[in-house]
Amino acid sequence: TATERTSIVTQIFSLYGTYQIAASPSPFATAVSGRLGLALRPYFESVATTDRDTMAKGARISDGQALDLRRLVSGAVEVPNAQSRGMLYWYHVLASRVGEDTAWQAALAWQNDEVSVVTGASGFCVVALVQVDPAALDSVTTAFQAWAAAAPGVSVTTVAPGPGGSAMQLQINACDPGAGVATNDGHGYLVLGGAPLRAEQYHQLLVAQPALPPTQAACAVYGGDTVSLADERGVIDNADGWPVPAAHPTPDPNRLGCAPA
Repeated sequence: TATERTSIVTQIFSLYGTYQIAASPSPFATAVSGRLGLALRPYFESVATTDRDTMAKGARISDGQALDLRRLVSGAVEVPNAQSRGMLYWYHVLASRVGEDTAWQAALAWQNDEVSVVTGASGFCVVALVQVDPAALDSVTTAFQAWAAAAPGVSVTTVAPGPGGSAMQLQINACDPGAGVATNDGHGYLVLGGAPLRAEQYHQLLVAQPALPPTQAACAVYGGDTVSLADERGVIDNADGWPVPAAHPTPDPNRLGCAPA
């Protein structure tokens, strides 16, 4: 019940404080599923109950639409390439070395990609082409360059402009350095980036202002505040009382770029 879910949230955060548990994503399956459930709540709430079975069987949204509310509520159709790995894949690639917020901001700019695996002189290599929002190309390029710089030398990791005439702006090459070589420092990071946080902020904003257009509310929750590992702590799907959103500025639906002209 809603009361029980709220009680569980309260107890979880009481335990964090009492035992001084460091901020990190919970390893328990219920919390893992809770993160995804919370992140996808706006998607399922946008579909009429009578249409949900059909929608679930024939769902064709990209992970970018599922996890970026602005794209979800826009109604635009996205058709990634057959070889595409998607937005969440590239978030995890980057977050393993450059930190979750930098990786999340870069992932939000994702539009398409093509990934293939080839055999190189020292083993298997990945050759990838990535297309991003042109407005974010510089920041995304910087993120990928930092990621490549942190790679082990034997992986021969490079980031270069995409082929001329192609919609893909970046080409990334990286080879498998072998099982005995660490490819990152093993630090933890957000599993779903800022998606659960933004979904809950969006939900709270529409509860407070039900007449607000969904596109305006979705725009508002991406106000520029950063996300961190603490933003996935204590996530339980559809439970009131999750305190993480309170640690962020209240989304302003009338901020520049969100309010209707």
